[in-house]
Amino acid sequence: MELKSSFNDLGYCEFDPNHNINTLNKSIDIFQKILKKCENGFYKKIRVYDDYLLNINVSAIENVFDKEIINQEIIDLISNSNIVNIAKSLLQDEEIILTLSRYHVTNNITHCGIWHRDGKPNELDSVQLNLYLFDEIGMEIIPRSHVRNNFDYEDEALRLKPYSNLSNSEKISVAAGKVLVFNPSLIHRGKSLKRRAHLHFRFTKKKRLPKQTDKSFSLKYLENYSIDSDLKNLLIESAKFGYIYDTEDYFHNNKLKKRILRIIRFFIHKFLFFLNYDNKLYQKFNVRPCLSMRKIFNLD
Repeated sequence: MELKSSFNDLGYCEFDPNHNINTLNKSIDIFQKILKKCENGFYKKIRVYDDYLLNINVSAIENVFDKEIINQEIIDLISNSNIVNIAKSLLQDEEIILTLSRYHVTNNITHCGIWHRDGKPNELDSVQLNLYLFDEIGMEIIPRSHVRNNFDYEDEALRLKPYSNLSNSEKISVAAGKVLVFNPSLIHRGKSLKRRAHLHFRFTKKKRLPKQTDKSFSLKYLENYSIDSDLKNLLIESAKFGYIYDTEDYFHNNKLKKRILRIIRFFIHKFLFFLNYDNKLYQKFNVRPCLSMRKIFNLD
C-alpha cells in the first residue's frame, strides 16, 4: 500500500478523498460561520496563540463535534475522507479513540509555532490527520525524524530556540480537500504566512489510554445528524474517555492594561520583524515576527 509505505518511511503521507466540490464549498461556508461565532465570543472553546489584536484572534477551535458547532456538511466531509478507517489501518488496531479534534486557523496575523514532537520516536500509539479546507503551506516537518532521537542541534532548538529555523526542514504544501496523515513522533511545527483553516484530528490506540472516566456526556443530539456507524460509534466511545467536551472556555481579557499590551505586541510583530526568531524581546512579550514582512525582505 503506497499510503502506508510513505507513512512508514517519511513519517507522513497525503491522500485525496476526491470530495464533491459542492461538499467542500459548503464546508468552507459553514466553517466561516463557526469562526465568526468564535470571534464574537459565542463559542468559547478556542485557543489564541498570537494575542496581538484587540478582538479575538482565533487560532484553534476545539471539539469539532461539540453540539454548539457540529454541522451536517462538516460531518459529510469527514465521512467522505474515510479518516477513521485510515487511522485504524495505519495503527493496525480496530479499537481507537478520538483524543483530539479541532480546527487550526490562521487569519489576520501570520503564525509561527514551536518545534515539537507529540510522541516518542519509534513508537506508534497514535496518528494525526489534517483535512484541509483551503490550499495551504502551513506545516514544517523534519522528514524521517520519527524513527530516531534528536540530533544535537535539534535538541538545542527544541529546548532553547523552538522558533528558530532548522536547515533540514521541509515545508508541506497541501491542496484544499486533501488529507495529510503524519506520525506524531515527527519533529514538526505550524508556520503559516497566509490565511489557513484545516480540521485536525488525533486517533489513539484504546489500549494505550487510562481507563474510562466517570464523566457522563449526553450525545443524544447526534441522532439529529446523518453519521456513518464507524464515526458515530467512535464518538460515543471517545466520550466515555472524556474526549468530546474536555476543553475549557477561553477568557478574553479586555481590560485596559491587556489592550495596551496587545497594541505593544502588534507593534513588535509588525515593525520589529527583522529580529531573530528567539530574540529576548519576542520572548518577553510572547510575540513572533511578521512572516510576510520577513518574506518581503528575504530574511528567511
